[in-house]
Formats: sequence, C-alpha cells, structure tokens
Amino acid sequence: MSKRIWIFFTIFVITIVLLTFPKHIFYPQDNFQVIIPQKELSQTITLMAVGDIGLGREINYQIVTNEIQPFINVESLFIPAEFVFANLEGPLIESCPINRQGFTFCGLSSNASLLDKANIRFISLANNHILNYGSEGLSETLNTLDKYNIYYSENNNVLYKTIKGTTFALLSFDDIVRRVDFDTFSEIAHTAKQNADFVIASFHWGDEYQPLPNQRQKELANIAAENGVNLVIGHHPHVLQTSEWIDNTLVFYSLGNFLFDQFWSLETKIGAIAKIEIIDSQISEVEIIPTILENNFQINLINDQSKTDIIKHVAPQN
Repeated sequence: MSKRIWIFFTIFVITIVLLTFPKHIFYPQDNFQVIIPQKELSQTITLMAVGDIGLGREINYQIVTNEIQPFINVESLFIPAEFVFANLEGPLIESCPINRQGFTFCGLSSNASLLDKANIRFISLANNHILNYGSEGLSETLNTLDKYNIYYSENNNVLYKTIKGTTFALLSFDDIVRRVDFDTFSEIAHTAKQNADFVIASFHWGDEYQPLPNQRQKELANIAAENGVNLVIGHHPHVLQTSEWIDNTLVFYSLGNFLFDQFWSLETKIGAIAKIEIIDSQISEVEIIPTILENNFQINLINDQSKTDIIKHVAPQN
C-alpha cells in the first residue's frame, strides 16, 4: 500500500473516532461548569447582655393585674441580635402566689412569654433565688423555658450552641450560696474552651449595692482569663460596676438591674446593655447602652446628660 493511501486511511480513522466518540471526553467545557471555591466571608454575630431580671414579686403582680410590657421599648434592639443573655432571678411556676414583698421569689410560668417576645433567648439560672421553690420549682422552670425555646445554663453547667458556624459555650456559676471552687471552675472552663470557639462565663457574685468589684470577683475573673474565657458577665450586686480587659478576656463585673422591683434608689433602677460584636470568634466592638426602669415598669434607654457618666463608669478599662 502506497504512502499516500496510508495517510488517507489514517485521516479517515481519526475522523470516524472524533465523530463517534462521546463528545464530552474532548470538550468538557460544553457539559461541565468549573467552580472555583471562594473563601467564606467572615460573619458578624451580635451578642447583647444584661444583668438581673426578676419576674417575681411586684413585677409579677403588675404583669398579672395591669398586663405591663416591661421590654416593649427595648425589643427592637434585641430582636436582630443572635445572642441575648440575662440572669433570671427566681423560678417561673404555674402556682406562683401573688406576693408583692419578701425574699422568696417566683413568677408565673406565663411570664416567660415576655422573654420570648423580646428575644431574650439565653438565660443563667445560677443564682441565690432559683431554688426558692425547691427542685420542683426548678424543674418546672426548665420545662417552661423549653416550651418557649429559651436556652439556659444551670449552676456548674455548660450550654453549647452553634450560631453562624461559631460554637458558643455558656458557663454559669453561683458564688453567693454555692461558692465556686476554683479548681472545678478551671476544669470546666478549660474543657469548654476545647469544645467551643467562644466561651462565656456568667457569675452571680460580689457585694450588693457596691459600685466596685471585690477581691474575690477579681480572682475569679483572672482565673477565667487564664483558662481562655472570652467574656465574663457578672450579676447580683443590683447596681452597675466597672469592667475591664484582662488580656483578651472582657469582664463585666455587674451590669446592674435590667428589670427588678427595687425602686427605692436611682442606682438600683439603672442598668446597662452590653452590645458586643463578634467576628471570627473574637470581640471586635463593644458598646454600652444605659437603661432605666421607669415607675410605669417599662425599661427605657437613658439619653440625658447622665448617659455619658454611666458609660464612663461601665466601659471596659484596658
């Protein structure tokens, strides 16, 4: 066979192969989309924290008799936030008696609907009044909070919750009735840090009505920092206390009363909302928003000249 015939035959075979073979083998761009992975953008998570909420005693009475809406003027702040925290001072039970004074606290189970409506979704139950109606009262409170999809952390307990890909750990401790053991706390905090991206320690601690933290509060805060806690939130003094950074740990020693029936002084009617922006598991921005519980049992933002002094007192010091 001549060389010319071989060339013709070769071209013919190649042509047949190209016409009959699956087209996508040679032209993948006609059937496949090339996807170039893009780096996931960082997402901002807004955490808002307040101090003591008491839904018992006079507050409970006003809710039952006058149908007050204490959070109505601050709901617009809370609803867009991913994480809104408070200390719940006392159990919520179905058979709570209407008692306007005394030191045995409870609120009606239905009061939890106010927390739900205001998007107050994360609660510490580690305080000196949560067991005022015993273990049965606590159990009923847990069931009530579950009903309203409100997450809670009990004493020496860790709550884990993942938001926008960031895992939060909320640790709660009562240092008033059930004193915190330093070694136990360190172990719990260390374990939480291994299992979460952002760790919050809630402490019921300190001296009532004192504007500055005591030595024990500072000791616990330093232990929290040593164990990688990102944020410390304090309550129980019922007044605002100072805050500070300890290395990379932000410590609020007391955010005061948010909703509590202590109308006998201006200091016990004033509280603060700590608004914290978190990006990549780190605190990126902090804002202090002063509040006051008015005589009509509604919480309002403070916008007069005292606002600056309150922020200066509460804002974290480096």
